[in-house]
Amino acid sequence: MHNAIKDNPKIKNTLDRINNVARIGIWELNLETKDYTLDKITSDILDLKDRNKINLKETITLFTDKVHRKNIKEGMTNLITNGVSFDKEVALETVTGKKIWARKIGLADKKNGVVTRVYGIFQEITEAKKTEQQLHSVNSELKSIINSSAVSIVSIDKQGGVMQFNSGAENLLGFSADEVIGNLPPTSILLEEELANFSKEFASKFGKEHIKNYNPFYELGIQDIKDTREWTFRKKMELFFL
Repeated sequence: MHNAIKDNPKIKNTLDRINNVARIGIWELNLETKDYTLDKITSDILDLKDRNKINLKETITLFTDKVHRKNIKEGMTNLITNGVSFDKEVALETVTGKKIWARKIGLADKKNGVVTRVYGIFQEITEAKKTEQQLHSVNSELKSIINSSAVSIVSIDKQGGVMQFNSGAENLLGFSADEVIGNLPPTSILLEEELANFSKEFASKFGKEHIKNYNPFYELGIQDIKDTREWTFRKKMELFFL
């Protein structure tokens, strides 16, 4: 397969363009000298300029984070000794000190149970990791807002059941989340009359007055629309107007 690609310039050029865009390179380790042979993309990712070789010990020092260094050392040792492949995402520094994230895949060929060749894929994933970390940060902020006692949030699913009842709602209405979620219908916290009017309004709007037990919350989901209105919430012991 490898020779077929080398012998076909068109296929090779296409793969080279794809790999350049995706920042995917390849590497192979000499089991005797413990020197890596790198393709141009892997060399560029590590800021090696025109060097296409680097020693195993030198690459280990690039993993400045102790956890990631241990992780990659264990992976390489197991690969060289037992031929156990790995796929790891790790943080490291290039030879010029630039901090990056990379995905390293290790593969091995065996003959008669003995590892004869070690090679793999090396891909820079710095931007993808940044996006992942930003999303994690945004999700954490959203969770803190949702769980805030200063804001009351009640979510009702398409089946008309309460699926979210945060601490703000607990403080405001006097119910605990455990009491409400999966146990009480919306009529326990909303007025039946208002729910009935809401259902009638949506059924008329979408021509579904003939449907028995029509669910307006389900309609909101399938129509992908937003509805803003004032509701009268029912406290555990009294009415609260919002």
